Amino acid sequence: MSSVPIPRRPGGRANIRMPDAPPLKTRSNNKPHEIQGPPLVRRNRDQIEADAAIAAAAKAAEEEKQRAALARVAAEEDSNMREDEQRKRGGRASPGDAQPAQAFDDEPERQHEPYDDEPNGTEDEFRASEEEESDEESEAGKKQKKKATRRDAQALRRTQDTTGTPNLDGLGKRKASDGHSAGAASKKAKVVPKKSGLAVKAPPKKAPAAVAAQDDEPMFQPGGPALEDGDEAIEHPSAGVRKGRAKGLPKLDAVRVSQKAMRGGADKWALIHLPANTSDHFSKHVVPLAKEAIGVAEGCPWRNFDVVQVQGLVDRVFGEGVHTVVQKGPWVHLVHYRLTDIRRSFLEPASQAIRNQISTAEERKAEREKTEAPAAGLNADDEEFDLTTKEGVADWVDWLCSDAPDGHSKCFHWEDWSEAEPKDAFATYPILYTFANAWLTFPETIPVEYTPSKKRPYGAFLLAIQAVDYTLARWKTGEYVPSTKDREEKFSGDNWADYTEVTGTNKRRKVRRATKWLKTLQSWTDDEWVDLLDHAASLRLKPRRGSSRASSRASSSAPEEDIEEEEEEEFVLGRA
Repeated sequence: MSSVPIPRRPGGRANIRMPDAPPLKTRSNNKPHEIQGPPLVRRNRDQIEADAAIAAAAKAAEEEKQRAALARVAAEEDSNMREDEQRKRGGRASPGDAQPAQAFDDEPERQHEPYDDEPNGTEDEFRASEEEESDEESEAGKKQKKKATRRDAQALRRTQDTTGTPNLDGLGKRKASDGHSAGAASKKAKVVPKKSGLAVKAPPKKAPAAVAAQDDEPMFQPGGPALEDGDEAIEHPSAGVRKGRAKGLPKLDAVRVSQKAMRGGADKWALIHLPANTSDHFSKHVVPLAKEAIGVAEGCPWRNFDVVQVQGLVDRVFGEGVHTVVQKGPWVHLVHYRLTDIRRSFLEPASQAIRNQISTAEERKAEREKTEAPAAGLNADDEEFDLTTKEGVADWVDWLCSDAPDGHSKCFHWEDWSEAEPKDAFATYPILYTFANAWLTFPETIPVEYTPSKKRPYGAFLLAIQAVDYTLARWKTGEYVPSTKDREEKFSGDNWADYTEVTGTNKRRKVRRATKWLKTLQSWTDDEWVDLLDHAASLRLKPRRGSSRASSRASSSAPEEDIEEEEEEEFVLGRA
């Protein structure tokens, strides 16, 4: 048995690789309706009645137009017939001429009145009107209307044709030629000479020239050469396939799941959305560790945690790889909720510090009058500010919020004003009281299995300074005015965190609102920090249980990388 030759390309290289199988196509019946077009919308009763009225009016106009066309055709043919009769009367009539028949008097009252809007109608217009079809009726599957015929125009005529070729039904075909007509006689018959001897042999048919194998030959079509195994099914190109425009693949839109759907219809994430048996550890372990992280942060304390930071907290509590944290999951959002509550917890001790100073003003004033001691400086308990009246409180708060002589800090930042240069920056009673009762009581709540951080509490101290500044703004009228629901009055990252802005030279500049005094805190020595913490510890109240309050998330701050920072807003204040 001879082997099957391997097909070769024009270059001589063997085509060893088998061609790829033809791509699969989706049947038209299985394609989604977006490709076939939008689904039909069911009409209501009012729409059906309106469409029926429009269709009836269009149908009546079409019928009227058709009647006008028939009338014009009949009038034109009658006019032509009368013209022929007048021409015959003027000449001599031959004996064989047919006499005109009487006009039809079936409808003597019908008159041909041409329409003013189409006075010059012709038979071509009549034929064009016959070919018009209603697209709406054909699409709705209605029965095709009856077209106007020649008989309809003949019925409207008042004369009858007697000349010209008559319309003979059934006799329109030509007769078969008998071969004796004048045309046939004029043709000369072809002279065929008488054959004699041997007939000339017909020339042999030429064999087709050998053609080099091309890619469009059967050997190079999908399926490849025939194999020796007879059981193998050989693929052939599909025959009869319409080679038209290739249809695109069906478009499958990704199913978008909203955040509310992920929460099961709830407006916000809750502890029930966490994995089973994790909510208790989240409140007692994850949240305290998150508070410690922002308290000792050396950056903006308003910056929320990213997925990596939250994953680190979860792994520290539950073990590495036990739970996976995603950006749009409950872990990240619940941590952000609790961080917002932690930041706003600094407002309560700040407000209490202002109330303590106002409530003890009468007692201090009476003691000063009894001892008749000279004023030691321009402090909040000085006789210049009468904190027993609304006006005195307003003047005192206005002085605390005014700029210090250095032009950068405020008066409530300094404890000692006895000399020309203020001393003891950030050692005032409101700041230390807020820091002590919002942060120093916190390490006791950290579970014993975790070692507290030894880092300096830069973030907590910066939040205490901002909380006092925010609270003093609520006392500017002499009475405490709660903040409204306006976002601009909230103690949130939108109003108190660092942000970036674009300058006129298209450069990004960082505006420091939270970390303005970070370098000042970093410049303090260990001894200065010990004195400050001891002073704050003396103002600390006994820790008490407090319920967490629901609040909204704070917006994240912009990253610090690749940003031109504004150095003018960072200042270092001396302690002495």
